[in-house]
Amino acid sequence: MTASEDSLSDNRERASRIRWAAMAAVLAGLLLGGTLVLRPLLDVDADTPANTVLALFAALGRLLFAASLVGVHLVYGHAYGAIGRVLVWAIVIAALVSLFSLLFNFGVLERDSALSPIIQVGGVIFLLVSILGIVLWMAGATRWVATLLVLVFPVGIVFGALEAVPALTPFVGVVVGLAYIGLGLDLWQKVDTASP
Repeated sequence: MTASEDSLSDNRERASRIRWAAMAAVLAGLLLGGTLVLRPLLDVDADTPANTVLALFAALGRLLFAASLVGVHLVYGHAYGAIGRVLVWAIVIAALVSLFSLLFNFGVLERDSALSPIIQVGGVIFLLVSILGIVLWMAGATRWVATLLVLVFPVGIVFGALEAVPALTPFVGVVVGLAYIGLGLDLWQKVDTASP
């Protein structure tokens, strides 16, 4: 193979990875956003099959969002530098650690066990995603997508954690879902313009 054929093959492989990451972000938005919208509306208990299904959807959404960060790095890695790389890895690690919260959802561990602080990792992920939104804004991401990513944490705090108005709690799911879907669309648009 010649150097130009190697370069063409590398570009195709890179574009393929970005497309897969974009699809993972869209699916993560649908799964996580849908889960966050449905959980308060269905008012599910820990012992119901609906809670089990929602917990599995949330876990799959977390894994898909972590996978979508490969595309974020391929598209914006040259622009966000070391801080962005550390942030991306922190989100991936937090997303994987948060999967242990399934042990509480399925009743394998009691909520007052020594591992119960793992449940709170979800808020940390929202904070890291908001910081990622700021970093992507500075790296040149589509502005509405970066803005939605920035809003994930404040909206999660106001409408999710405080639960001041229960009817507005699903709004968190709408923002998270749109932010992740928007990230996927942004990655897909930039497949051809992403520099190696």
